[in-house]
Amino acid sequence: MCAVEAVPIAAGKPIDLSDGHRVAVFRTEEGFHVVDDLCTHGTASLSEGDYDPATGHVECPWHGGRFDVRTGLPVAPPVKLPLRRYDVIQQGDALFISLSPQPAGAPASAPMRAAS
Repeated sequence: MCAVEAVPIAAGKPIDLSDGHRVAVFRTEEGFHVVDDLCTHGTASLSEGDYDPATGHVECPWHGGRFDVRTGLPVAPPVKLPLRRYDVIQQGDALFISLSPQPAGAPASAPMRAAS
């Protein structure tokens, strides 16, 4: 999907998948997390929103709603619907995702540590 060093520490990294779907990769203190890039309240790109790696919260740049990228769950209105979340696998310096979305709120099957 992308190289570990391509994922910024305090911002999201948008990734276009081969099927045309767009996801965003975020780093938290626990590791890497991948969610759909589009806000469920509109069509804003979450990778362009304000992101706090300490809390794992990303803010939609259009209406200010926030999501927790670790779970996909909304944490501030006006968003109500969760984001689809994808498991991340790190192999060496590369990150890969499972193309099967996980239920919102479900813990990642194997969280990956962020590279120092």
